Amino acid sequence: MIKELIKLADYLDGCGLEKEATMLDDMIKEESNRNRQQARQFLANPISSTISALTAAKDMALSAGTLFSGYMRMQVGPNVKYRDKYFHCVSHCKASKYSKMTSESFGLLKEIKDGLLKGDDPEQMVYDMIANDVGRASMGENSDCS
Repeated sequence: MIKELIKLADYLDGCGLEKEATMLDDMIKEESNRNRQQARQFLANPISSTISALTAAKDMALSAGTLFSGYMRMQVGPNVKYRDKYFHCVSHCKASKYSKMTSESFGLLKEIKDGLLKGDDPEQMVYDMIANDVGRASMGENSDCS
């Protein structure tokens, strides 16, 4: 998985999206460090580590499910200006309550998929990623993400 993300970062860099490529590189490094730490923790205490891994998997699933749910809600209803940005922002706020890493990864991968498969405008993709970042940043302890 990390090899594919490295290729994706190189692709983004080649498309002139240096900021996004750097952000993805940072996420890859963070994930690699997290994997090393988890391996050490598991060897030190396998039962506790297993419970932690299951909790992380649950949080990732909840985060991904929240993003998918937001996407499906966006697909129905009237086509109002900036509606897309609202759903990007709210969905990523809610998803980051469970797993910020999953929210970041899925948001970036979706925009890249839309660019490659749907031919979305790169500028629009950047605006979508900004809306995602605003949503994640606005998620606080008392935030209801509305």
